[in-house]
Amino acid sequence: MQPVHSPGRIKIAERRVRQWSKFGAAVELFSRDQTRDMLGSDAWFGGFWNRTGGHINPLALSRGLARAVLDRGGRIYARSPAISFERRNGHWLVKTEQGEISGRALIVATNAYTGEFSKLLMPAMAREVMPVLSWQMATQPLSETARQTIIPARQAMSDTHGELYFARYDARNRLVTGGAVIGPGSKSERLKIIVAERLKRLWPQIGQVEFDYVWNGYVGMTTDFLPRIHRLGPDAYGWTGCNGRAVALSIALGDELSKAVRGVPDRDLALPLSGPSPIIAHGLLRRLAPLMLMLYRRRDAREIA
Repeated sequence: MQPVHSPGRIKIAERRVRQWSKFGAAVELFSRDQTRDMLGSDAWFGGFWNRTGGHINPLALSRGLARAVLDRGGRIYARSPAISFERRNGHWLVKTEQGEISGRALIVATNAYTGEFSKLLMPAMAREVMPVLSWQMATQPLSETARQTIIPARQAMSDTHGELYFARYDARNRLVTGGAVIGPGSKSERLKIIVAERLKRLWPQIGQVEFDYVWNGYVGMTTDFLPRIHRLGPDAYGWTGCNGRAVALSIALGDELSKAVRGVPDRDLALPLSGPSPIIAHGLLRRLAPLMLMLYRRRDAREIA
């Protein structure tokens, strides 16, 4: 469910319903009353519901994928980041600090972390995304009484704020949400206060808000919010720029990249292959990127007709 946070933003919901409907998706435009009934809050002014959406535990998904690789005889090397690679004698040689591995094909899918462990890995790809720190947090389990009115059917929700307001339940009835913060001090402790106040503003019936977990990681943002998919050489491909959508996107792109390294012709791939295109003045813009939060907050406060 994507509710809109001001009356003018309903045009965003209307546009997305039209776009999804062209592909036959089960989408529906919601009134303010329908949105209130679904989410249990008066904070929003309508929105759109995509019945084909959902939410999962991404850590469990990662473990399941790893198990599938191991069951098929694959090997996974943990805590051994690749620091560089090169083409040698018809094979790709990948180097780590503790050893090397070679193979016929290569996929570089390191997203926002491409330049974090080694500046030599793929500098052009590292500089075409902006690593932005994303904070996530999970409340203590909500009471049964609270869950009866706070997203009672447990839909995943993210709204139209640039400083995204989102929430979903986990299997233990925690409300998983997140936020952003800039400036000095303990960011995790400051975020707990900010997000707790937000949750109480959205759902006054929630009561006292405490958090069991707070964590973070880099999101790889591109200038047009689209992924970058590259041919890096013979049987070599690169992918970056998840823009916060990696859980679903990586599954779809992973299937296409597997076809590529198995020899499926480019014309039969659902991949817009290109060469890396680094962002000009990447280092300076990376230092300034956290200040975008202030711009998002300013935009969020404005009406869109």
